[in-house]
Amino acid sequence: MKVFTFGEIMLRLNAPGHERFFQSPMLEATFGGGEANVAVSLANYGMDAEFLTVLPQNDIANACIRELRYFGVDTKKIVRGDGRMGIYYLEAGANQLPSKVVYDRAYSSIALVFCVIKHQRVKKVRSRSISFCFVWVDDSVRPAECS
Repeated sequence: MKVFTFGEIMLRLNAPGHERFFQSPMLEATFGGGEANVAVSLANYGMDAEFLTVLPQNDIANACIRELRYFGVDTKKIVRGDGRMGIYYLEAGANQLPSKVVYDRAYSSIALVFCVIKHQRVKKVRSRSISFCFVWVDDSVRPAECS
């Protein structure tokens, strides 16, 4: 059985260790996103996992796809489009100090696709190859691109 996950994967920039933003002149770069993390976890357990998303055509997105493949996630159905990768900045918490996350998702490739979906009239979708499909558009997250 193949498991498909669909969502946004972003470039994560985090302060090293438990430092606050700009206490260090460096930020560590990795990739993260809930649905991609699920696909990687399932692949690590030996399941056939595929991640679906929209990414721009650039070297950062290529590195992201390479990392997913490294962990055994199938990436053949990732669509390349306009826009950019979303970025989030993470400041890890320590003791009573909570973690802090700052999101920069405006005009990301997947956000631009959601704008197209939002403005389309969907009458009926039928497929014999897909048992079910969920589309969730959260207007509170991506208002700027869709105006």
